[in-house]
Amino acid sequence: MSNEIAGNGVRAKVAVVTGGTRGIGDALAREFVARGFTVVITGRRADEAEQVARALSKDGASVSGYPVEINDEESVAQFARWLKDSFGTIDVLVNNAGAHFDFANDVLAPDLVAAEIAFRTNVIGTWRITTALLPLIDRNGRGRIVNVSSDMGSLSLHYPGAPGYSISRAALNMLTVKLADALHSERILVNAASPGHVRTAQGGPDAPLSVEEGATAVIHAALLPDDGPTGQFFRESAPAAW
Repeated sequence: MSNEIAGNGVRAKVAVVTGGTRGIGDALAREFVARGFTVVITGRRADEAEQVARALSKDGASVSGYPVEINDEESVAQFARWLKDSFGTIDVLVNNAGAHFDFANDVLAPDLVAAEIAFRTNVIGTWRITTALLPLIDRNGRGRIVNVSSDMGSLSLHYPGAPGYSISRAALNMLTVKLADALHSERILVNAASPGHVRTAQGGPDAPLSVEEGATAVIHAALLPDDGPTGQFFRESAPAAW
């Protein structure tokens, strides 16, 4: 597969959405398709990623699915090689893959195994796949990295419960700032975005926001203009408190 050139001679933009087989990730993939992007979604299972990609590929959309385990070095490296061979350059990386909402965990009597899983996936896994794909991200002002974070990681809001998850999201926010500083001269904008409390398997059926509403802040950060902000935390398309 190659990255096709649009009819106006401009290369079609490529968006990669990790954890794109359900919930927020699926909504993000659909939004990118609607905006004319070539889209790559990842999931842990090849059959799920391919099934969602096929469903999104109707009406001529270009969507690919690929199995990736962001906690596995070789899995990520293999994905990076496939992306390079298939597209050469990507424009948007949305780090949506994440794990383990330990709401019942007690910070004074913690389940550290659960906390370790959250940190390994939400921080180290995101860091791993970002650095692996970094050589492929556009350096001509179109490159965007968006880390899907959470209000639970905000030091200012400081919501109760889920200590492992909250700490991992706070660390992800700091990773966002570090990457933004390091990549500023490369013209790659790096931001974090919170979907808010969304009706997903994790958020529950009574959450106030649909997945489409939750995707708004992430899409906003992914489509910032060339001179847009970097190293910021967005919620509902506006800067939010760290």
